Amino acid sequence: MKEKKKKTFMERFRSFYKGEFLLNIHADEYFVHIIWVFFLAMFMIWAGYKIDNSLTVMERNRAVLEDLEIQYTQRKSELVKLDRISTIQKNLSDLGSDLQLPERPATVIKKKGK
Repeated sequence: MKEKKKKTFMERFRSFYKGEFLLNIHADEYFVHIIWVFFLAMFMIWAGYKIDNSLTVMERNRAVLEDLEIQYTQRKSELVKLDRISTIQKNLSDLGSDLQLPERPATVIKKKGK
């Protein structure tokens, strides 16, 4: 009966580094399976990368969309304000009033000493 010599850690590491480890466990029989697992792992890494990129683009687009919604709301409120002003002017002219919007902005008077 042969007694197997117990390998030290360094001997095991060297055999793993040289690839003898795979020969010792007869991995050559499973070479196709090992390649298949390698390609599956690479595909999973690639798919994760693509998903991460698409999520990044979605977040960037969501921020742009929020900005555009804010601009839309501001423009809509300005339009409603202008529509209200024109409606008021029309009603005043229909009633025969001489009131109109000022043609130039109001002058601000500043006090001296402040």
